[in-house]
Amino acid sequence: MVLVAALGNPPAQDAAAEDGASTLLRTVTGVPSWEVPGGAEGDVVAGVVLRLAVLAVLAVGLSAVAGRARARGPAFLAGWGGFVVAGAAAAATAYTWTVAVVLPGGTLGDIGQDGLVAAADAGAGFGLWTGWLVGLAVAVTIRAERRDPFEDLAAVTPGRGRITDPPEPWWAPTATVGQDGRAAVRPGPTVFPPGGLPPVVAGAEEIAPVPARTDETVPVPAGADETVAAPSGQPPTDPDPDATTVMPEATSDPTTRFPA
Repeated sequence: MVLVAALGNPPAQDAAAEDGASTLLRTVTGVPSWEVPGGAEGDVVAGVVLRLAVLAVLAVGLSAVAGRARARGPAFLAGWGGFVVAGAAAAATAYTWTVAVVLPGGTLGDIGQDGLVAAADAGAGFGLWTGWLVGLAVAVTIRAERRDPFEDLAAVTPGRGRITDPPEPWWAPTATVGQDGRAAVRPGPTVFPPGGLPPVVAGAEEIAPVPARTDETVPVPAGADETVAAPSGQPPTDPDPDATTVMPEATSDPTTRFPA
């Protein structure tokens, strides 16, 4: 609406109609013109209203579609391109109305392809040179959202060249709903056996016995039967094979030597 008000007013139209006016000025003032000469018939006024209405409706509608973009760059380009389309459609509609309604004896069969294309080109030129302002307005007014870079990866259908996420491990906790209706977390199954682990005795460990040398006599505590040392390389012998060796009771001294 600001562009139509600034470029379609009578002073801008008079400047574009002067000799030596630039092509750019004539291009940007053709479609938005709302100047109506005095004594103009109703069909001429209706053509001006129709042209501006098509321009406004398409510009607003396409800008609304462009405003759905979540980034300012795409919104800017979409708003600019939408205004180019709106300008071309408005100029083509005005040409069709003028030939079929305003001109005496005109019909839809009198609409020429070259004239229609020339009118659409003029309207597209207007949108091309001024639509960047519309695109800028759209880009400024949208609410840009920060996009998750992994959002597209999550939307990919599994089995198409991407590895899906593995399932949760069997020991992972799971969510559950209690009787009171509140959500809770149920811990996963335990890795310990039922009843817990067996008790551990501190310091209990198996110590391998150290064999005594066979070439020397092993001291025997008092009260125990004496053994006879055998020659080197042979086990000791007992003088009485039927005798029973009496083992002394353990004392508080852990260094007590016992017979081999």
